[in-house]
Order: sequence, then C-alpha cells, then structure tokens
Amino acid sequence: MAFFDSSFDYRGEFIENWNRNIKKAKWTLVIVAAIFVIIGICLIAFPLATLAALMVAMGIMLIISGIWNIIAYCKTSAYFRDPVLILNGVLDIILGVMILTSPVFVTVATLAIILGFELLFSGIRRVAMASRLKFYRIMNTTLLTISGVIGIVVAVIYICMPYFAVASLNYILAFFMIADGIVMLFEAFSLKPVSSD
Repeated sequence: MAFFDSSFDYRGEFIENWNRNIKKAKWTLVIVAAIFVIIGICLIAFPLATLAALMVAMGIMLIISGIWNIIAYCKTSAYFRDPVLILNGVLDIILGVMILTSPVFVTVATLAIILGFELLFSGIRRVAMASRLKFYRIMNTTLLTISGVIGIVVAVIYICMPYFAVASLNYILAFFMIADGIVMLFEAFSLKPVSSD
C-alpha cells in the first residue's frame, strides 16, 4: 500500500498523465458513446433481434471493459486509485463470461440483477472520481457526476424491481445506453488539457 507523501506532487503527476492521454481518451469516449447510442436505438427499433445480438456483443464488451478497468487501476497514480475499479473490472469479466456461456432465457432472467450491481458500482466510481477531480479543481465534473447518478438510479430500479426490469429490459437498456452515450459524447468534447498553474 502506498502512503501519502506530502513532498510528492500528486496533482502534478495526475495532470501530466491526463494531458499525455487526453487525445486517446477523447476518441475512446466518442467511439464508445456512438456504439452505445446506436445499440440503444436498435433496441427500440428491433427489440428481439437486437437483444439476441446484444447478449453476445455485451458479453464481449464487458470482458474488454473489465480488463480495461483493471489495467486503468494499475496505471493510475496511487492517490487517485479507486479500489471499486478493481471490483468493477472483476464483475465486468464475470458478467461477460456468464452472458456468453448461459442460455438466453437464463441470461435475461439474471441479467437485470447482475447488471444492476454492475451499474451501481460503475455509478459510484464515477461520482467518487468526480468528487476527487472537483476537490483538486482539475476539471469541471458536472457531466461525470450526472452520468454516475444516472447509473445509480437505473441500478436501483434493476435491483429493487427485477421483474419490472426483465419485462422492460429492452427499453431500460435502450434508455441507459442512449443517455450514457450522450453524456459520454459531452464528456469527450469537454475534455481539455489541464493547466499546471
């Protein structure tokens, strides 16, 4: 475990890493946001065909997302590391494998609750990161906070009302993916290099 070192410039280290990776982060957010919005629209327009294809795509995306979260945790400077990111990454991988290997009827029945916990951890992580960035006045965190809160609200719906979630899975997923995709697009366009002043 790394302990706080008052002589180390944690803010400077974060700003240096942020500015070095901002272009890649911006394009990644734009691509993921576009995919989310397209999938959300397809879920509304072609619910049955999209849900079947989505199960496979979501399984693969969750495994990649889980691996990405674990790598992101390892690359983040010690003070900004969030242990929820590791938990989120492991949960993503387990959920992705489950979706790819389970029959569709089993997947849909359990997906609501498991996805609820996934969204809950993801929302908490976004809100926590936003509060850290706001505390150090590194960037405007309004959109990051909004996307975290949306995730938490949808998670509570999934966990508290699983039967409702299963019955309306397509539409809830569509809403979440479109809303989260739009928020990610705004996040991508609001990303700017941070001044060290």
